[in-house]
Amino acid sequence: WVAMVRFQAGHATSWGGKDLRMMDHFQAGPTIVRGFAPAGFGPRDLTYGSNLDPLGGSMYWAATVELQTPLYFAPKDFGMRLAFFHDVGMLWDYQGPTSWAEKGIYMTTCPETTFSGAVPAPLCNDTKIRASVGMGLIWDSPFGPLRFDLAYPYSKQGYDHTQIFRFGGGTKF
Repeated sequence: WVAMVRFQAGHATSWGGKDLRMMDHFQAGPTIVRGFAPAGFGPRDLTYGSNLDPLGGSMYWAATVELQTPLYFAPKDFGMRLAFFHDVGMLWDYQGPTSWAEKGIYMTTCPETTFSGAVPAPLCNDTKIRASVGMGLIWDSPFGPLRFDLAYPYSKQGYDHTQIFRFGGGTKF
């Protein structure tokens, strides 16, 4: 049996007082909280007609608790393990340019959340915690480690994009 606890966090800032480029923001998805699609949650564009496009954020944190156990019914040479996990995390604080939204008409509230402030803003800087639980199959295959995860996001917003199944691979050194 293997128990794992992991905490990660990040803060991105620009150099010289300029806006942080949009491409340099963190994007929240399955690498932060499994069960969400790439760029599946975090600050959103609130310009009408934008489909609530994800913008990314300059700050994030995430925590994972995972328990792994070998598959006792399979031969040890298969190198298969079963994992149970719980992920939580948050992404916020878009710091990039908003010139694309200067002349737009904005929604005044984030869907399912509210802004604190009287002026409409071009983005939804949502600060809700996202969380998921799930299980995975880890296989130390001849091609390298492979992982198959099924995750259920139980703390999410209506505009988040979820991804229940995820497949990942890696290499051995």
